[in-house]
Amino acid sequence: MNNKGFSLVEIMTTFMLVSIILIMLIELLLSLKSIYKEGDLKTTLLINQANIEKQIYDDVFNNPSLSLVSCGENCINITTKSGVKSLQVTDGNVTYDNYSMKIASGSSVGELTFNSYDQTVGTDTITIFEIDLPITNKLIDGDYGIHIVAQKGNLLY
Repeated sequence: MNNKGFSLVEIMTTFMLVSIILIMLIELLLSLKSIYKEGDLKTTLLINQANIEKQIYDDVFNNPSLSLVSCGENCINITTKSGVKSLQVTDGNVTYDNYSMKIASGSSVGELTFNSYDQTVGTDTITIFEIDLPITNKLIDGDYGIHIVAQKGNLLY
């Protein structure tokens, strides 16, 4: 008799090996997808953070007559020589002047706080401004909010 086929044991062994390899590949693809999503989310949060902080810093450093005043819950009016600009948090958006940043899904926004105080160094008086808006995301660790500390005054280093 001529036995030119595969035995049942050979077919089952081949099927099991192929199944194990496929399961490993699927797990690899799922981990790569998770790494990609995390990286994309971090990039989005960091770019939004940098854009809005840059606009606020530009206004703070280019305006010697600066003041911070509350305009309600999660809202600050920043008065500069060019006018009043508001930083506020509303329904999933952080808005400063004409720039609006959509908060990524899964993110939570803390309370918008600010402080300004005068400090005397020798004969010079400087004013320190602090603006803090924590933004965290449940998928990644870290705070991707707005954290600004700036000074105005005549202090020379």
